[in-house]
Amino acid sequence: MKPFDKISAVLLTGYCLLSVAAYLCFKEGGTDGRHRLLYFIVGNLMGITSTALLMNVYSRMQVNVAMVLATSGAFFATQLAFWLVYHTALTAIQCLGILIVGVGTAMTSCNGRTSKATSC
Repeated sequence: MKPFDKISAVLLTGYCLLSVAAYLCFKEGGTDGRHRLLYFIVGNLMGITSTALLMNVYSRMQVNVAMVLATSGAFFATQLAFWLVYHTALTAIQCLGILIVGVGTAMTSCNGRTSKATSC
């Protein structure tokens, strides 16, 4: 199994974008009662589709790396989208949290060698 390839990158990007779109739909559905059902249905369709993409990523690369890349990528993209769309301000501690998630993602994604004693 390859650690990472172009198809996996496209699938992960698609997962992140669909996740962001679903989160935006859920946010809109929570604030606009007139379109709540529509946003709920559209958001769930995007969520189901993003999960199908993630399942394909799982079959192409190591599952723990795929999960951290997918969830952190969707997290970063959602934070950016909410900032752009809703002009949400982040506090210093929230920015620090985002930075810590980024460091954790980088550490988890490293393709370093582990000894037999420390491998899971």
